[in-house]
Amino acid sequence: MRIKIINISGKEDSVNEVKLDSISVSDLLKKLDIDVFEALITRNGEVVREHDILTDKDNVVISGMGCC
Repeated sequence: MRIKIINISGKEDSVNEVKLDSISVSDLLKKLDIDVFEALITRNGEVVREHDILTDKDNVVISGMGCC
């Protein structure tokens, strides 16, 4: 799974390859210590919800929601 993190408070922008068979979006965010309410998550270009399941073949982008 390719995970790209962009504009998340307290995290550096990065791209990582991770070996996981499958994981829910919420479990992935917990592992990365990212609050679900501060990020927009896409899988292969489509927005996903916190209970959706990600697989090893997915390209995931976690991007910050911005600041006021």
